[in-house]
Amino acid sequence: MPHYYHQQQHRRRVLMGLLLGAAAVFLRPKRRQPCLTRASLLSPSLSAAAHLLHARKDSGYISVFGLDVKTFDLLLAKASSFFPPPHLKVRRHRLLSVRAHLALTLYYLTTPQRQKSISIVFGIVPSAVSPAIWVGLRALRVMMEADPDYWAIRWPSPDTMKSMAAAVRAREPLLKHVFGFVDGLNLRISAQRR
Repeated sequence: MPHYYHQQQHRRRVLMGLLLGAAAVFLRPKRRQPCLTRASLLSPSLSAAAHLLHARKDSGYISVFGLDVKTFDLLLAKASSFFPPPHLKVRRHRLLSVRAHLALTLYYLTTPQRQKSISIVFGIVPSAVSPAIWVGLRALRVMMEADPDYWAIRWPSPDTMKSMAAAVRAREPLLKHVFGFVDGLNLRISAQRR
């Protein structure tokens, strides 16, 4: 009988310890993760990006989106039908216009920013940035696939290369065999690891 009694008490202690441990885990105060919410952001229509889009200055557009105002407007005119209608984008009422959505996509492509920074610039919560980027990239891809000849990047003809090379050489005599260059974009590319 004493052996059975000690086993019962041991079981009760183990069970009580498990119950107290479980209660401590479930009843402990929850730590709140710091995050950006809609209340802590300007609305998209009052954001820094909206101000820049409204100002329509070439220097700002080139610096932030990689395109001047005229080129941005041309791209917007071509791309606007490929973005989903605003009511289909998300269930929330604070949506980006097609202009702001294109701007966000170009901003992502041309600047090495974290999503939290992009959310502050455009006035949307960080959890909405990634879907917005993917929708924008998909819209641009579909737009370019719809008219591949228009969007194809081609080498200039040999005669055009010669005239361009002459213009470069006239300005910079030390540069030989150069007919043009690309500068100013920070495009993400994939590379094989060694």
